[in-house]
Amino acid sequence: MNTFQKMSFRVSSLLVLTFVFVSLISCKKDSDEPTPSEIGLEGSWQITAITVTPPQSGITDFLAFYNGFAGNQCLSTIKFTFKVGGKIETTIPAGCESAKAAAETQLGLNDNTTWKVNGDKLTLTSTTTNEYTIKVDGSTMNLTNTTVDSNGTTYTYLFVFKRV
Repeated sequence: MNTFQKMSFRVSSLLVLTFVFVSLISCKKDSDEPTPSEIGLEGSWQITAITVTPPQSGITDFLAFYNGFAGNQCLSTIKFTFKVGGKIETTIPAGCESAKAAAETQLGLNDNTTWKVNGDKLTLTSTTTNEYTIKVDGSTMNLTNTTVDSNGTTYTYLFVFKRV
């Protein structure tokens, strides 16, 4: 092998190694944040609990309060389907149409709502935008958010869903 061939071989080898190195780096995941499918959010869910801490107007269990006020369990029977692509579909059982307004008021969930996950944050957008800390553990999903009222009291809301 003459000097030119040796030099050409080294340059070729260097180019191949550079290509392999660049390829490996470009395959690196942009983020270590879990994707929505990794979190397990996609699918159908029903509300099993809505609590607030500290009590708001003496109420800690908003789901029981609403069910007692409405005289039915309708809010717990609405099915919220988080679809691939960020859409939400609500399925309301016959006779429970009045619970649709409660779902929209409490969570901002309706058929026009879109969702997006970024890390441990779930953003629901319809006529308003609400952000929740999300935790999905198998068949249970917890959404948490906090609000501050005009008196400066901070309330923490926990919405618990079961997979259906």
